Amino acid sequence: ASRYITFELGSGNRERLNHVFNASLVIHLFLGVLIVLLSETIGLWFFYNKMIIPPERLSAAFWVLQLSIITVPLSLTQVPYGAVIIAHENMKIFAYVSIADAVVRLLNIYLLLVSPFDKLITLAVLGTTWSIITMIFYRVYCRSLYPETKLKFCVDWKMYGEMFRFAGSDLIGCTSVLLQGQGVNILLNTFFGPIVNAARGIAYSVQGQATQFSGNFMTAVRPQIIKSYAAGDTEGMWRLVKRSGCYSYYLIWILALPFLLEADYVLKLWLGSYPEHTLSFFRLILVACLIQSLKTPRSA
Repeated sequence: ASRYITFELGSGNRERLNHVFNASLVIHLFLGVLIVLLSETIGLWFFYNKMIIPPERLSAAFWVLQLSIITVPLSLTQVPYGAVIIAHENMKIFAYVSIADAVVRLLNIYLLLVSPFDKLITLAVLGTTWSIITMIFYRVYCRSLYPETKLKFCVDWKMYGEMFRFAGSDLIGCTSVLLQGQGVNILLNTFFGPIVNAARGIAYSVQGQATQFSGNFMTAVRPQIIKSYAAGDTEGMWRLVKRSGCYSYYLIWILALPFLLEADYVLKLWLGSYPEHTLSFFRLILVACLIQSLKTPRSA
């Protein structure tokens, strides 16, 4: 979605830009419905028959799963709106939402402390509610500011086919990322139990912070890469790709190096005590972040 919307914005074809947005919205809606159907059938079977969850926490885990499934179609249909904002390089709106997100997360911690209900379910409800509010805000903001987000059913089947083919060419990379994250989590849960899942979850929360600076940097650079290509400036495009790859790597390296050298001290300072194997996951994930940062600009 981001690639096609940014390309059409760079080429200046406003009518096709609206067609691309609406086609992208329909495609993501279709994917959202498909994932919900699979989650409520195969997903529930796997949840009850294969996942290792303490019996007393099964009910809480079920409701967390259902709340996650509710947000899936909303999150997927949010993608074209986010792509429009990125294509227009309106980064300040992401900054404002990020500030609000940090404040809400802090408020959620307080609400967890005073809530008389199950803590896990409460956290899931709070997270889902904020996600829905954020999605509604982005939709209203885009509809009021960008005319290309006007809803109009697109019947350009050639465009649908072209976008599906482009998505299919990226399927291997997307699948590998999915398997690396959620696939490994399922394997760890199946063979080692939820404690090992918790250890990897702690490590992945660190990964999110380590890659945040690099991710924000690439969000700003990616539209320029695509617009340079759309304008025929191949030399400028490759210059941006190479430089942004280096800068992205260095940003993560600056943050990762202290954690790699003093991982045990950082974890004890942060958590006091932590599950077994957290240290190994911690270091491996940071190394993976460094490797992945080099390929991110080339995926634009």
